[in-house]
Amino acid sequence: MKSTDDMSTEERVEFWTMALGEFRNSGLSKAEFCRQNGFKTSTLNYWQRRLESRPDETARPPQFIELDTALLRPEDSPDGSTSLPFTALLSVLCGGVSILVGQDTPMDLLAQVIRTVRDAA
Repeated sequence: MKSTDDMSTEERVEFWTMALGEFRNSGLSKAEFCRQNGFKTSTLNYWQRRLESRPDETARPPQFIELDTALLRPEDSPDGSTSLPFTALLSVLCGGVSILVGQDTPMDLLAQVIRTVRDAA
Protein backbone atom coordinates (compact mmCIF):
# COMPACT_ATOMS: atom_id res chain seq x y z
CA MET A 1 0.00 0.00 0.00
CA LYS A 2 1.21 3.49 -0.79
CA SER A 3 1.95 5.35 2.43
CA THR A 4 0.79 8.89 2.98
CA ASP A 5 1.96 8.95 6.62
CA ASP A 6 4.72 11.48 5.95
CA MET A 7 2.49 13.85 3.95
CA SER A 8 0.84 17.02 5.17
CA THR A 9 -2.95 17.20 5.06
CA GLU A 10 -2.74 19.31 1.90
CA GLU A 11 -0.46 16.74 0.25
CA ARG A 12 -2.86 13.92 1.23
CA VAL A 13 -5.79 15.81 -0.27
CA GLU A 14 -3.81 16.33 -3.50
CA PHE A 15 -2.69 12.68 -3.56
CA TRP A 16 -6.21 11.29 -3.10
CA THR A 17 -7.73 13.81 -5.51
CA MET A 18 -5.31 12.51 -8.16
CA ALA A 19 -5.90 8.87 -7.20
CA LEU A 20 -9.67 9.32 -7.48
CA GLY A 21 -9.26 11.02 -10.86
CA GLU A 22 -7.12 8.13 -12.07
CA PHE A 23 -9.72 5.67 -10.76
CA ARG A 24 -12.53 7.44 -12.64
CA ASN A 25 -10.50 7.39 -15.86
CA SER A 26 -9.24 3.83 -15.45
CA GLY A 27 -12.40 1.96 -16.43
CA LEU A 28 -11.61 -0.50 -13.63
CA SER A 29 -13.88 -1.57 -10.82
CA LYS A 30 -13.06 0.04 -7.49
CA ALA A 31 -11.82 -3.29 -6.13
CA GLU A 32 -9.53 -3.92 -9.12
CA PHE A 33 -8.16 -0.36 -9.09
CA CYS A 34 -7.38 -0.65 -5.39
CA ARG A 35 -5.75 -4.05 -5.85
CA GLN A 36 -3.53 -2.79 -8.67
CA ASN A 37 -2.49 0.30 -6.71
CA GLY A 38 -2.15 -1.23 -3.25
CA PHE A 39 -5.01 0.76 -1.69
CA LYS A 40 -7.65 -0.47 0.70
CA THR A 41 -11.11 -0.05 -0.80
CA SER A 42 -12.29 1.43 2.51
CA THR A 43 -9.56 4.10 2.31
CA LEU A 44 -10.52 5.03 -1.26
CA ASN A 45 -14.19 5.18 -0.17
CA TYR A 46 -13.28 7.43 2.78
CA TRP A 47 -11.40 9.90 0.58
CA GLN A 48 -14.09 9.82 -2.07
CA ARG A 49 -16.73 10.79 0.51
CA ARG A 50 -14.45 13.35 2.13
CA LEU A 51 -13.48 15.09 -1.10
CA GLU A 52 -16.97 15.02 -2.61
CA SER A 53 -18.36 16.71 0.50
CA ARG A 54 -15.95 19.65 0.23
CA PRO A 55 -17.59 23.01 -0.47
CA ASP A 56 -17.50 24.05 -4.13
CA GLU A 57 -15.71 27.31 -3.33
CA THR A 58 -12.55 25.34 -2.53
CA ALA A 59 -12.40 24.01 -6.08
CA ARG A 60 -10.10 25.88 -8.41
CA PRO A 61 -11.73 27.08 -11.62
CA PRO A 62 -10.56 25.28 -14.75
CA GLN A 63 -7.79 27.03 -16.63
CA PHE A 64 -6.98 26.95 -20.32
CA ILE A 65 -3.36 26.14 -21.03
CA GLU A 66 -2.18 26.59 -24.61
CA LEU A 67 0.35 24.03 -25.85
CA ASP A 68 2.46 23.98 -28.96
CA THR A 69 0.57 21.46 -31.10
CA ALA A 70 3.52 21.26 -33.50
CA LEU A 71 5.16 19.02 -30.89
CA LEU A 72 2.56 16.32 -31.49
CA ARG A 73 1.97 15.93 -35.19
CA PRO A 74 0.32 12.97 -36.95
CA GLU A 75 3.56 12.27 -38.79
CA ASP A 76 5.15 11.63 -35.37
CA SER A 77 2.84 8.66 -34.93
CA PRO A 78 4.63 5.32 -35.41
CA ASP A 79 2.15 4.28 -38.13
CA GLY A 80 1.58 7.78 -39.56
CA SER A 81 -2.10 7.79 -38.54
CA THR A 82 -3.88 10.95 -37.48
CA SER A 83 -5.17 9.45 -34.24
CA LEU A 84 -2.47 8.45 -31.82
CA PRO A 85 -3.17 5.32 -29.79
CA PHE A 86 -2.26 5.94 -26.19
CA THR A 87 -1.31 3.64 -23.37
CA ALA A 88 -0.17 5.44 -20.23
CA LEU A 89 3.04 4.05 -18.80
CA LEU A 90 3.54 6.72 -16.15
CA SER A 91 1.41 9.17 -14.24
CA VAL A 92 3.21 12.35 -13.19
CA LEU A 93 1.65 14.48 -10.45
CA CYS A 94 2.48 18.14 -10.92
CA GLY A 95 0.75 21.02 -9.17
CA GLY A 96 -2.45 19.08 -8.58
CA VAL A 97 -2.57 17.81 -12.16
CA SER A 98 -2.10 14.22 -13.23
CA ILE A 99 -0.15 13.99 -16.48
CA LEU A 100 -0.33 10.61 -18.21
CA VAL A 101 2.82 9.80 -20.14
CA GLY A 102 3.02 7.16 -22.85
CA GLN A 103 6.00 5.44 -24.41
CA ASP A 104 5.86 7.66 -27.48
CA THR A 105 5.22 10.92 -25.63
CA PRO A 106 7.59 13.55 -27.04
CA MET A 107 9.85 14.72 -24.22
CA ASP A 108 9.69 18.31 -25.52
CA LEU A 109 5.91 18.23 -25.13
CA LEU A 110 6.13 16.70 -21.64
CA ALA A 111 8.63 19.35 -20.55
CA GLN A 112 6.38 22.11 -21.90
CA VAL A 113 3.32 20.67 -20.13
CA ILE A 114 5.17 20.40 -16.81
CA ARG A 115 6.53 23.97 -17.10
CA THR A 116 3.09 25.30 -18.00
CA VAL A 117 1.34 23.49 -15.14
CA ARG A 118 4.04 24.54 -12.65
CA ASP A 119 3.81 28.18 -13.77
CA ALA A 120 -0.02 28.16 -13.62
CA ALA A 121 -0.06 26.87 -10.03
